[in-house]
Amino acid sequence: MKASGALSVVLLQLSITMAAAQLPAPVVSSVALSKDALIGTWQIVTVETVSPNGEAHTKWLGVRPTGWIIYNSSAHMSVQLMRDPRPLFAMPGYRNATEREKAAALDGYYAYFGTFDVDLEARTVTHHVLGSLRPHEVGRKLTRQFRLEGDRLTLTTPQFDEEGEKRFNRLVWERVK
Repeated sequence: MKASGALSVVLLQLSITMAAAQLPAPVVSSVALSKDALIGTWQIVTVETVSPNGEAHTKWLGVRPTGWIIYNSSAHMSVQLMRDPRPLFAMPGYRNATEREKAAALDGYYAYFGTFDVDLEARTVTHHVLGSLRPHEVGRKLTRQFRLEGDRLTLTTPQFDEEGEKRFNRLVWERVK
């Protein structure tokens, strides 16, 4: 068996093992990888929160969220996501909105910007947050596993505690042409 064939068998076994353990999918890519492979504008397709049993739900941003993530060649990035359906104010104008309406609008939108770097060997992208809608994220590094398949980019967050379970978010993006 050639080395590439052996590697394929090992990667297939790893994929089966990880699926059985309900962990994020392995980050094997069908695209020749370089940092430049991420450069461009990507439109969100799905945002799912995955439970340990493999069940995925879309409570956070809804079934059809909208948004973009943009990576440019000078290593700057920006992401903006909007909930489906987007909470609306009863009366026009932010200043006329109630505190409850403002809180719902904040919960229905997520955005940050900064710089990024890519670790091709680990298949991770790290976002260095310079500004965020969530003040506690400013100055943090947000590392995501990535998988690139054609014009689809999947970003997977590290696990986090929610409702007594270890969960992770999986965001699927499609390249904007």
